[in-house]
Amino acid sequence: MNIIITFLVFFYETSKSNERSEFNEWFKKHLTLIAIITVFSIGDVKLFRLFDSNFGGFDICSIKFSQLVLDLIIYGGFGNILLKDLPQLIIQILYATKFTTSYKIIAFFALIINIIVLVVSIVEYGYYINDIIKKRCGKRVKSDNDVPRDTVDTVVEI
Repeated sequence: MNIIITFLVFFYETSKSNERSEFNEWFKKHLTLIAIITVFSIGDVKLFRLFDSNFGGFDICSIKFSQLVLDLIIYGGFGNILLKDLPQLIIQILYATKFTTSYKIIAFFALIINIIVLVVSIVEYGYYINDIIKKRCGKRVKSDNDVPRDTVDTVVEI
């Protein structure tokens, strides 16, 4: 799945050559480094966010992707959770429950780390998807804890 998203991202961005000549110039200038990062992003599509992160002020990290590509990266990462990380965790749990007598401490630590990574990834993508929904709706979702500013007393006497 990651390799498909990887090629879709660059195919989409380079195919809009008339609109995004800046992207095409950036792509040609950094072709070797882009190829290396693309190979590594086959493992996790979130690595593409390095290109638009402005990390260290480097030119290779300064391009702006279109909103469609950013959404594709986010949904691809969420798909990774469902198709790669979750099944891996299930296999580790099944292994731990079936082979409890010979279960090694290293395998136990790998299980704990995978649980932590999965929980962090789910929370991270929850924030991303929440942000996308807010942008699409164009309004803020009101919660039960929201209180109008004019009804809050700023002075508290004890």
